[in-house]
Amino acid sequence: CPYFGLKEVLDFPSWETLPGEEIAPSPDIVGKRLSILHTLLSEKGPHLVVCPLQAVLQKIASPEHLNCHKWKKGDAVKFSDLAAFLSHLGYRRSPVVADKGEFALRGGILDIFPIASTDPYRIEFFGNTIEGIRTFDPIGQRSIAKADSVFLCPAQESKLSATIFDYLGKETVVIFDDLLALEDKYVSLQSLSGAKSSSFLTFDDLMKAIKNSPRIFWTKETAQELSDVQLNKKVGRAFY
Repeated sequence: CPYFGLKEVLDFPSWETLPGEEIAPSPDIVGKRLSILHTLLSEKGPHLVVCPLQAVLQKIASPEHLNCHKWKKGDAVKFSDLAAFLSHLGYRRSPVVADKGEFALRGGILDIFPIASTDPYRIEFFGNTIEGIRTFDPIGQRSIAKADSVFLCPAQESKLSATIFDYLGKETVVIFDDLLALEDKYVSLQSLSGAKSSSFLTFDDLMKAIKNSPRIFWTKETAQELSDVQLNKKVGRAFY
């Protein structure tokens, strides 16, 4: 990362399940994915994003449908609309917040456990204005520490119509690391029924998505080992 002059590598994970499977992906993974997408939209680059092949092929929400928010002290948020707003984002209302994806309302206080966070938050309102933000212990329900802000993203990924490249600039350089391993992985994904889902790119789709981007291919093998190579009849110094 220091080689590229960057302080952070964005490690964009794939779902541990495949599209078409009747298993919801982990909230931790969904939260990390949406947090990274929000970073790509809201923070100026350059960015270094590392993706496994499955994460690249998995379709994601388009930038206009990402619907992530960062609330700070002093922000105006209509308290009476919170229940409907959070339910629309996929959060479940509960008397007490103990797990990710839950929220509770009482008086002028919102307790919520964002899926992109390691801790739940207690947000105090005065009317429609955020007066204070604290983390709290989901077991003892006691406040722990003041927080400057809270990042809130949807509790699940939906409206999957875009790719990771829709979040990257036109000058993005795409590096394929270990071509043979990527080919083996793609064949493995193709053999699974989920990989044929409409929410999963084919390799042709992938190449079309990056047709205008500079591409670099890294491999341990020589070009002759990867494909048939036709050599000029001239040999030795005359070849060059």
